[in-house]
Amino acid sequence: MYLLVDWGNTRLKYLIIDHLSLLIEDGNRVESYVANSADDLIANVETAEISQVLVASVRDKNDNLKLQSRFDKLGLSCLFAKSSHHAAGVSCAYQNPELLGIDRWLAVIGAYHKQYTTGVFDLGSAVTLDVVNDQGIHLGGHIIPGRKLIQQSLSLTANVKIQNIMENQMNFKLGVSTDECVNFGIDNMLAGYLMNCIKQSEQEYQVDRWLITGGDADIWLEYFRQDANGPKITQLVHRPNLVFRGLALIFEAI
Repeated sequence: MYLLVDWGNTRLKYLIIDHLSLLIEDGNRVESYVANSADDLIANVETAEISQVLVASVRDKNDNLKLQSRFDKLGLSCLFAKSSHHAAGVSCAYQNPELLGIDRWLAVIGAYHKQYTTGVFDLGSAVTLDVVNDQGIHLGGHIIPGRKLIQQSLSLTANVKIQNIMENQMNFKLGVSTDECVNFGIDNMLAGYLMNCIKQSEQEYQVDRWLITGGDADIWLEYFRQDANGPKITQLVHRPNLVFRGLALIFEAI
């Protein structure tokens, strides 16, 4: 069996699967889990019959070495994915692919489809946009701070003190407290960014399919379900295991 690990800035996700082809064919049917830490991950999987560990990590070198050491002690082979010029039929837009985050690269690979030009939103601690066309050419993307990072940046100023992190505000409102002003403002800013990206990408790059992934994906899907002026919900297809699918694709031959 394979253990696949997606270690992001704030979340550590994993799944165990018998064959990579099952994840490639229909990643949404495979259940993934969240571990609280690397130690928690090891405790959860150490009794499983795993033969190969595949890792997508945006963590620093020390974290990755510690994780590899833990798997070495269990006698498990551990392979870390790296961004490259070409992989699984996809070419990278970056001149220096190693500067492209592995989570974005794997999401692009997982999203590639020979019949569509596809836009991918990864909504987590950062919000990223990437576009890959039907020829497997990565056209580029965006990176902006996510909701929590923006809240944290405002809290650094002397006069903005945020007491409560509120749920996304589905309708436009004006805040009557600092908490409301910050939270409502951030939600509307991000909603406007997402809607503008969809509109402009469809016009300028002929994007005709949209995938959405990341820890905040459910929040924004619900947001747009309740926004009559937002994109049609059929335009945004949730792919929670998109990074895992990309990881499986690049290691499929192993």
